[in-house]
Amino acid sequence: MKTLYFKNYKEFADKMIDEVENIDENYNFITAALFYEDARNVVAELLKNDKVKIDFIELASQEVDNYDHEYYISLDGEYNLSVEKAWYEKYREAGYYINSCEILFMEKSCDYEIITTSEDCCAYIVSFEEEPEEGDDEVKEVDIDLDTLKEVLIAILDALD
Repeated sequence: MKTLYFKNYKEFADKMIDEVENIDENYNFITAALFYEDARNVVAELLKNDKVKIDFIELASQEVDNYDHEYYISLDGEYNLSVEKAWYEKYREAGYYINSCEILFMEKSCDYEIITTSEDCCAYIVSFEEEPEEGDDEVKEVDIDLDTLKEVLIAILDALD
């Protein structure tokens, strides 16, 4: 699954709005599955756009309602915004509400079960961090002499005993 990097919440909200223009039918959705802090920041940015209209918003901090799972933030083809809890333990054995959307954006820390309950959608991981430089995930060579390496290995073995 591809990861999309966003510099800030406004950039992500703009991406969601842009994607609405590309969906085929008015009854399809662009959805983001986010935890509370990111969800409230994205909702705030979406509401700054004149195209976006509130359908309903169910969003509260964990301190208020003891909910610590993801929220679905959805825009339909007419820019109607809905925000709801993704997890409903009492309604479904699996727990996650089935989400019908054309595109699903989700935080990397979200439960991947959300993808299995999102029917026929294109899913992306979103990150609100800087995109890593090319090669950052590669193993880097380090010059170390054999005596130092031997000392490190002995220290590790001693610690394991």
